[in-house]
Amino acid sequence: MMFSPISVFLSDRDREILYFVADGLTDIEIGHKLDLSPKTINHRIEGLKRELNVKTRVQVIVTALRNKWIY
Repeated sequence: MMFSPISVFLSDRDREILYFVADGLTDIEIGHKLDLSPKTINHRIEGLKRELNVKTRVQVIVTALRNKWIY
């Protein structure tokens, strides 16, 4: 099955958050590492889910990997 790339701009911060999500960190853990509130982390992830039209964090990570936004 062939997937077409999705045109999405990821900021460096979004990319950082995605790496941590892919590593299995919680919003609280990511927030501590990036000096952000867990609410901010959740807000960024929810925004990515809306932009990518997906329902779960797993789908966000899979989409990012397929499109080579993260490695």
